[in-house]
Amino acid sequence: MKSVKYILLAAASIVLFGCARGAYENIHEEVVMNTRNHINLAVTPKYTTIAVMPFINNSGAKNASTYARRSFYGNLVSYKNWNVQPMGETDNRLSKLTRRDLDESAAGRMKSALGVDLVCYGEVKEQCSRYGLVFSYNSVTVRVAFYDASTGEKVWEAEDFRDSLVMGVSFMYMYERDVMWAREIHNRYDELFRDMMQQFPLCTYGYKK
Repeated sequence: MKSVKYILLAAASIVLFGCARGAYENIHEEVVMNTRNHINLAVTPKYTTIAVMPFINNSGAKNASTYARRSFYGNLVSYKNWNVQPMGETDNRLSKLTRRDLDESAAGRMKSALGVDLVCYGEVKEQCSRYGLVFSYNSVTVRVAFYDASTGEKVWEAEDFRDSLVMGVSFMYMYERDVMWAREIHNRYDELFRDMMQQFPLCTYGYKK
């Protein structure tokens, strides 16, 4: 009887630890765009350069805006051929402005301030992480909008979320929670923005290599 008991216990352990290695992820879902100017953005010659503004954090989670902006910038320069202003240069130029100038309502004044054709604003609406002995769950929700830097017209906007659920025993999540949290959150942002780039048009005019 003891041998049977040990066999069943070993089998249960294998199942639990095996589940910890398999995760549910909505790897690719269509990003819903809330815009009427998608085609205009793709074919208008005046749009060639982009600046990514600091993201707004309305999630209550620490560092959410920094993670999201960094991930979005990386995916934009990796997957699309727009001339994207380095974030360091953008931040240096923005440091000379007032806080009110950073609001989306001031987008029409960014041509002279940043020297670009389009400004990108982002908002982290939700960043969630929950961990336990037998599960881990994390999710992010982000809205991104592009504005004409001369007129302030909104030319492209999208909002979406990504989440992941892992079931099973994971002692690493118990003892290295902060490390695992940061890595998994970064993965969700990368998934979301990678998919968003599938919807964002290429620059068709005046790209500077």
